[in-house]
Amino acid sequence: MLKAEYAEKGESEMLKAEHAEKGESEMLKAEYAEKGESDMLNAEHAEKREPVMIKAEYAEKEEPVMIKAEHAEKEEPVMIKAEHAEKHLGDFYLQDISFELPKGYIMGLIGENGAGKTTLLNLILGLYRPDAGRITVFGKDYRTQERSIRNDTGYVLADEDLFLPDMKLEDNGHMFGRYYEHYDRELLLHYCHAFALDKDKRWKHISKGEKLKFQFAFALSHRAKLLVLDEPAANFDPEFQEQFLHILTEFVSSGECSIILATHQLNELERIADYLVFLHHGKLVFASQKETLMDKLRLVKGEEYKLKLLKKERVIYRESGQYCATALVRHRKADCYDRALEVSVPSVEEIMYYLIKSGRLE
Repeated sequence: MLKAEYAEKGESEMLKAEHAEKGESEMLKAEYAEKGESDMLNAEHAEKREPVMIKAEYAEKEEPVMIKAEHAEKEEPVMIKAEHAEKHLGDFYLQDISFELPKGYIMGLIGENGAGKTTLLNLILGLYRPDAGRITVFGKDYRTQERSIRNDTGYVLADEDLFLPDMKLEDNGHMFGRYYEHYDRELLLHYCHAFALDKDKRWKHISKGEKLKFQFAFALSHRAKLLVLDEPAANFDPEFQEQFLHILTEFVSSGECSIILATHQLNELERIADYLVFLHHGKLVFASQKETLMDKLRLVKGEEYKLKLLKKERVIYRESGQYCATALVRHRKADCYDRALEVSVPSVEEIMYYLIKSGRLE
């Protein structure tokens, strides 16, 4: 279990794993040495130039690009709610982050290295406390209901010191499972078998990919309602990646569970995500339902002179190639295009690329 120790001056704010027989909030074993923490923070530090913000509105006049945060038309029970959350870590500043993840959905957290994805996930996990604003999970606040939140939250993190190194996988599961109300030892063994993990191997003797698989198996074994996943699939082989994505979609199929997943594997994310949150240099670019976002944008290819005929206020970014030009444009259902132009729905990767390239970001 994790016991949160927070320094007042922004020093190491990760939770130190202490295992006690008392019922305090001690869910994970996560002890970060100073150099380990600094490695994580280095990945989260923004460049010195002013971070990018993209404003959300479709307008007929020229204005900064932005995708408005969208939510389902009907009121949905909320699993995660961020309200103007902010966090300073050295030179890095995660600022004014607001979004909601309803129950029963998968949210993809995207952005370049150093955008603030891991910092945001640590706020959601209660490993950091916001310097301003608020983050609630299951409608609860860590300051008053930490134990209850942790009981229903599972995670997969890059840290390799979450379990006892000299203990076998099965015994590690039993040791930490005691702190979760719904831990099921047989379910852990089921997933160990399904993920080709040797339950009798010691934690220190398994590979990085196997450690991530075991974290995933453990999170499922205590029947978490929320999964917080930080780049888990980066070390999975292609065959297991397919199995992993299938389990994620099954996990939310009941409508009672949700997932927030930070990843650079955008093609896989596009297949399963319902919501997208895009961070850039510590700022929120957009938080939107994926389909709503796709409905508002188009990728247009063709001869450059034809692209130049598009209304200027519609064009987010245009670049010229050797044989044709390409533009990301704002789109409405009533919009018409020259029949000689190739018009398609952009991928998540293309949206990220052209929004960043546009330079029209405030």
